[in-house]
Amino acid sequence: METDPELVLSFKVPLQPEIDLGNYREVRVPFEKPQVTDEAVKEVLEDLRVRRAVVEPVTRAANWGDVVTLDLFGELLPEGQEAPDEEAEVAPENLLIDEEAFELVLDQERDFLPGFAEQIVGLSAGDDKTFTLDVPEDFENEQMRGRRAAFDVTVESVSARTLPTLNDTFAADVTDGKHETLLDLRMEVRRQLEEHAIHEAEGSYLDDVMEKVLEGAQLAYPPMMVEEYIDQMLDTMDQDLRQRGLTLEDYQRINGKTREELAADVAESAERRLRRALVLGKVVAEEELAPDDADLMAEMDEMVEQLGGDLGLAWMGYLNRSETARENFRLDVMTRRAVKRLIAIAKGENPPKGPSPRPRKGEKVHSEHVATLDDLRDEIEAAEEVQEEERGKLFPGERMEGGIVRID
Repeated sequence: METDPELVLSFKVPLQPEIDLGNYREVRVPFEKPQVTDEAVKEVLEDLRVRRAVVEPVTRAANWGDVVTLDLFGELLPEGQEAPDEEAEVAPENLLIDEEAFELVLDQERDFLPGFAEQIVGLSAGDDKTFTLDVPEDFENEQMRGRRAAFDVTVESVSARTLPTLNDTFAADVTDGKHETLLDLRMEVRRQLEEHAIHEAEGSYLDDVMEKVLEGAQLAYPPMMVEEYIDQMLDTMDQDLRQRGLTLEDYQRINGKTREELAADVAESAERRLRRALVLGKVVAEEELAPDDADLMAEMDEMVEQLGGDLGLAWMGYLNRSETARENFRLDVMTRRAVKRLIAIAKGENPPKGPSPRPRKGEKVHSEHVATLDDLRDEIEAAEEVQEEERGKLFPGERMEGGIVRID
């Protein structure tokens, strides 16, 4: 600001981003349809048997295949420590589990932790046991690999399981009569597994497609947008930590990092998300994918039908009460349309511009749409328990601002 000889105010403001997708419609990426094995179908059918097992309490010691109910406390030991220190307080980052009435099926192939169930076999109700286990180097949780875990267990009860026989009666029972034979049930399980596998494969495939599109695109955006994404990522990290009884400040203290250092750690990921979001937003515009009111109503009706019953009504009621939720739903529709369109282009399907034709009633909905339902169920239940203003998003993913689709 200058006042001599006259008042002059100067403002520096961020400009809207500029996006040129280049020849994005010429992008081609090979796609290999995933195959579902007979073993995968067998595992699902076995899970269905387990869910409908008859469970009866017994007074004997636990055997393989039984269901045990435990009071369970587990911690990761500090490096070099062989046994837990009874007098020391367990650091939050080392706490594995502290749960009463923890149910566990004693199954060697599906163990809580390799070797855990073996420690429980032979115990009876009322028995206590303390033991340690070495976590394998290839364990799925990277933070636990190669560590030693200590457990304190009290057995509350032991129950035997009787699994139903796989036959036509079982098939009719688990599907409420929709499938009358075991063969029909096997075919349905395979179809659902294939649909899920394609959805998972398309997730990785989309990453490859986006990289190709970004290679040919030219993007210009103000640094402020990256900073906003960084703030969003740190806020999300804080929310996740709070669900585990920690805060972002606790995480900073444990790792000896300032907020600025954490921001630097996620800066590259934040900019990558921003660039992908800018591309998707531009695809919506270029491909004329923005939904009109009729499209949105049809999408809403379809989602209510798929959710069904009280859950569908609760979700629609939430939309009616919250303008933010309705806007987020519209943005989610746009994001899914842009993703689906890029995948179709990369596969060489050459789809015309404009929204894809909606399936007629009774036709199968694209798996990508169906795959969001499990996440949506959790979101609806949470929405009923908190204030609307505390809800950042109805659907998994991030918001759109300034015409930009923000995605996970």
